[in-house]
Amino acid sequence: MNTMPKYVVTTTLEEPKWNASFIKNNMIEEVTKKKEGTDQQYLIYGSGQLIRTLMDHNLIDEYYFMVHPVVLGKGKRFFMEQNQRSLKLVRVKTTTTGVALLSYQASE
Repeated sequence: MNTMPKYVVTTTLEEPKWNASFIKNNMIEEVTKKKEGTDQQYLIYGSGQLIRTLMDHNLIDEYYFMVHPVVLGKGKRFFMEQNQRSLKLVRVKTTTTGVALLSYQASE
C-alpha cells in the first residue's frame, strides 16, 4: 500500500505526502477522467462526504463493506435518503474473527 499512488481530495492541504497527488478543483470532472478508459480500481478510505458526493454522480461501481460483530448504538448514516441506491450482492466472505466482507455492485 505504501508504494501505490494515492489521490487526495482536499481544499486545505498543501504538501502531498505518502505518494499522494491532490485533487483540489472540479473533483467530479477529475474522478470521471481517471475512471474513463481504464479498468483500474480505486478505493476510498474513511470519507463519508466524498463517498456521498461520488454516489450523487453515479461514480461508484462497487461497494465493499466490512461488517464487524459489534453493536455500537448510534452513528452517522452511510446512505442518506437522497443517496439511496439499488445494490446487487456479488460476493460474501467471512473471516475467522466473524467479520463479514460484503461486495455489492451498483445497479442502474
